[in-house]
Amino acid sequence: MVLPLILLSLFTFHSLSTEFTAALDALSSNQTLADAAGGTLVSEDESFELGFFSPPNTGNRYVGIWFKQVSLQTPIWVANKNNPVTDTSGVLTISPTGNIIITSNQTNLIWSSNSTMLSASPVLQLLDTGNLVVVNSNTGSYLWQSFVYNTTFVYYSFVNVEDTIISRFVVNQTGLIQHLTWNQGSGEWVDIATLQADSCDTYDLCGPYAICNINELPICHCMDGFVPKVPVEWNRLDWTGGCVAKTELNCSEAAGFRRFSRLKLPDTSYFLVNRTEISRVDCEEACLKNCSCMGFAQTDISGCVVWSGELLDMREYNEGGQDLYVRLAASELDKFFTMSSVMDKNV
Repeated sequence: MVLPLILLSLFTFHSLSTEFTAALDALSSNQTLADAAGGTLVSEDESFELGFFSPPNTGNRYVGIWFKQVSLQTPIWVANKNNPVTDTSGVLTISPTGNIIITSNQTNLIWSSNSTMLSASPVLQLLDTGNLVVVNSNTGSYLWQSFVYNTTFVYYSFVNVEDTIISRFVVNQTGLIQHLTWNQGSGEWVDIATLQADSCDTYDLCGPYAICNINELPICHCMDGFVPKVPVEWNRLDWTGGCVAKTELNCSEAAGFRRFSRLKLPDTSYFLVNRTEISRVDCEEACLKNCSCMGFAQTDISGCVVWSGELLDMREYNEGGQDLYVRLAASELDKFFTMSSVMDKNV
């Protein structure tokens, strides 16, 4: 009876050898991180931990990264935030080509990193910075990073003279930026500084073709050449409808640009960047050739930037900011220059 027991023990050990339960910082393609086994990855300096977790008041399971030394579990990154596992059957693996995969009940695909950079020898590693990376073990190059493929958190780093302090910056539900530090004694995050936001920090407060200036009353005004889209609402200080051009643009008719200075440039959801070194006149001509182009700017960092569609989320500063050239019908321009169709307007 002894021999079968020994063989059974060896078989059990071998069958579980690929199930990753030890608190190491890396996972290879022949290992798995199973929720039921309670396995996690822990960064080498034990600052961060990755594994399955459930938020308060829910049984749903997510794969995330949190502060290892903070008793109040505080995720800084979540993989399957839009598709939770409903039980503890979740398993995290890395494919032989380098894709991170979360499955449930062995076959149901919950989430994948969908990386286009593939490797024959990938390793999933949690770094001391909290960055989860897929590394090509042959070259050391990163194929995928949670710091890059992320839409919720912005990561930064700084040198702390007291490295035992755990702190973080967050934007709360009201839009305020808070600097929080972990108080081990009270077991809670303590607000040590709050950056007060002003009304002009509210996204698209004034609507299209309108500028927010916190030093003016009312704080929203239409750009020159534009009027409130719904005057009644505008008079009630409801600026969400924004402004429209006094004279509708027609691609078959002449148009030009008016310059507005000291601005935060519009929302960049609908813009194109030409990073080559071209002149302002060339940038202007590129915009004029595109019927949907409503404005352009020339920046030292990005080069020529042109916007298509409505211009949103602009604000004016007392000093600094950048110049924005806004397209208007020729009839709305005070005059044309011989060599350029741009008119200065310092708002």
